[in-house]
Amino acid sequence: MNPTVQDKLEKLLQLQNIDKKLDELHRMKGDLPQEVTDLEDEISRYTTRRNHFQEAIQELKDIISQRKQEMKDSKKAIEKYEEQQMKVRNNREYDAITKEIEYQEVTIKLQRKKNTQDAKVIEEKEQAIEEIQKIIDDQEHNLEAKKSELTVLLSQTEEEEKKVQKERAAHSQHIDEISMKYYEKLRHGNANKLAVVIV
Repeated sequence: MNPTVQDKLEKLLQLQNIDKKLDELHRMKGDLPQEVTDLEDEISRYTTRRNHFQEAIQELKDIISQRKQEMKDSKKAIEKYEEQQMKVRNNREYDAITKEIEYQEVTIKLQRKKNTQDAKVIEEKEQAIEEIQKIIDDQEHNLEAKKSELTVLLSQTEEEEKKVQKERAAHSQHIDEISMKYYEKLRHGNANKLAVVIV
């Protein structure tokens, strides 16, 4: 025997009531799941930023270390040139060695200046890392609080939600495919998620 229109509507109304229960359970969670996801994303962004700063600092430290080695090499070269200066036989050789010594001294000054500038950049980046780390710590604390709150909420609603979903699945089997399709379309098309109501 084919179900009447009234039977179909009654079954759809029962399904609507089951869906209302599910909606209420989802509403109880509120924005908490989204807040947890947003906090995780924010922590990830700040962590990436902190890591970029740390990498930049390491690169600058390597460059400073390299420059220090170049300064040592320049000092050794100056000592070598000064020894050679004592053994020159004419003014032209003396002037050439003096120019080499001056060049090495200028190189040392330039390397010192660059190292001082880079040391300031490192200091600024380290301060930025400290500030970012404070933000990360605060956000991780917030995240833990939100996660524990969500866990409590999920444990309270999870069993009820499974029960209602089983009820929905069992009830949906008694509704024909076309009616179910229109029901879902109406339900998801309305802001209040109501497809069938008592008139």
